[in-house]
Amino acid sequence: MGCYIEPKDQTKEEFLIAKGRLVTEEEASKVTYHYTNTELLVVLISNGGFNAAGIVFDEYEYENFTYPEDYRRRQWYMVKTADLYEVSDLKTYFP
Repeated sequence: MGCYIEPKDQTKEEFLIAKGRLVTEEEASKVTYHYTNTELLVVLISNGGFNAAGIVFDEYEYENFTYPEDYRRRQWYMVKTADLYEVSDLKTYFP
């Protein structure tokens, strides 16, 4: 199912604008993953009636969020791992 951000006092979009750094799809494709990462990739995906913000904590998650036949609109952000721990259950996936 993956790991998603769920801020309590603001929207996902507000959180990403305040805490994230917008990156291009090309930059997102070059991110590498290691348990010492101080930043992780977050993808904001349009699901029609709502947006989801998935944390990309490994290569497998990146592949899931970039499936070629999935044409949903995406925006990519780099967010400090410490900030993500506060709005998600990331510690379950990425110690």
